[in-house]
Amino acid sequence: MRRMFRTFRTFRAKLLVAFLGVVVVAEGLTVLALDRALAASLQSQLARRLEDQARGALDWVAQGRHKAVVAGRLAAITATRVTLFDERGAVVGDSASDRVVDVAAVTGSPEIVAARRDGVGRDARFDAQAGDAVLFVAVAASDGVGVRLATPLADVESAVALVRRRLLATSAVVFVLAVVVAMAVARLLARPLSAMRDTAQTIAQAITQGRYEAAVVVDEGAHDELGDLQRSLQSLSSQLSQAEARRREFVGDLSHEIGTPVAAIQGYSETLLHAAVDDATRAEFVGVIHRHAGRITRLVDDLRFLSTEESRPRALRRREPVRVADVARHVKRALQPRTGEAGAHVDVIVADDTVAVGDPDHVERVLLNLVDNAVKYARGGIVVRGRREGDHVVVIVEDDGPGIPPEHLPRLFERFYRVDAGRSRAAGGTGLGLAIVRRLVVDMGGSVDVQSTVGQGTRFVVALPSLDTGSAPAS
Repeated sequence: MRRMFRTFRTFRAKLLVAFLGVVVVAEGLTVLALDRALAASLQSQLARRLEDQARGALDWVAQGRHKAVVAGRLAAITATRVTLFDERGAVVGDSASDRVVDVAAVTGSPEIVAARRDGVGRDARFDAQAGDAVLFVAVAASDGVGVRLATPLADVESAVALVRRRLLATSAVVFVLAVVVAMAVARLLARPLSAMRDTAQTIAQAITQGRYEAAVVVDEGAHDELGDLQRSLQSLSSQLSQAEARRREFVGDLSHEIGTPVAAIQGYSETLLHAAVDDATRAEFVGVIHRHAGRITRLVDDLRFLSTEESRPRALRRREPVRVADVARHVKRALQPRTGEAGAHVDVIVADDTVAVGDPDHVERVLLNLVDNAVKYARGGIVVRGRREGDHVVVIVEDDGPGIPPEHLPRLFERFYRVDAGRSRAAGGTGLGLAIVRRLVVDMGGSVDVQSTVGQGTRFVVALPSLDTGSAPAS
């Protein structure tokens, strides 16, 4: 019993039961509707025939002297029970001479009352004397004299029962065929679902084993929702694999970024602890330790900042007018000590009326990171330009440095990606500056791009929503 219930919990069984349930309900309603329609049609035909016979019998009633005799002759001709009534509705003759006629009941019957009022009356009811359902049809002349014909409905019921049995037999055959078709359709529909279930289980098992990609079989000829679902699973498996590759790469890069300063701190600190050094050497070692500790602190701060920005809902982010010229001049002043040490200078060429829409703190951090990055590589000249272009504001930071080979440009905004790892680390970079730039710009509804020519320099192009539109191209 438990196995049977477990079987009916499968999608295939549920689909089969649902399909057969629809068939059974449809067949039942069809048989019921046809049964009632046929009974009503046959009864209506019989009523019209009795009405025509009753109208013809009115002539005999007018000519006949003995009402009982006339009623008997009409009954023999029409094969019905005939009742004659006068203008008051009283019974004046009845072909059922062997039965006791309830005159009051006949006079007050629905069909005679209707005939005296409208000329024709009909009623079908159970008749105790006949012991069966009987159809009564009464027709009255203009003077109120009328004829009522009555016949059992046994023939109608027999015909309906015969058709009902045939309909039920046909329905049984249709149901058997429906079972066969439903099983075939359920199997056809359940097959790709079963395959996708197996694929999902394979993916889940692979994840538990530390693998994030599984082979997904896709029916390329399937262009329906099931085919779309198969392709979605295939895409999910690929994305899981790519995400795992990025995670491993991130962990490796992070370990390398942290490992270098940690190793330096450990080495210099062990020397200070276990070796006798002079004051000058001690001061030098402490300075190195302090410098590497600061690098770890900046790395942790950048990671925390990125994590916070990625998890913060967009609805909570600030969007207000930002005067790009003011921000660029503030960044220039903030980085003057670094530019002075590097022997570089920053020129700001931004019109005072260049206004973008975004978070002022984010715009400032974007320019700080881009200008600071340019200081590391520039030979001397760094330019910050800003202008309105259509429905967005474009801010450009360019330097006259050695440039970036084209194969590095597509990955330049990835975390910890470095074109020249040794030089970047020596300059104190965490490898997260450009990743932060892209995250902040995209969060403000903008885009960022990089253009570079080896030997001539590099330019970063940031597009932000303008004050008038509040929208800009997405990255």
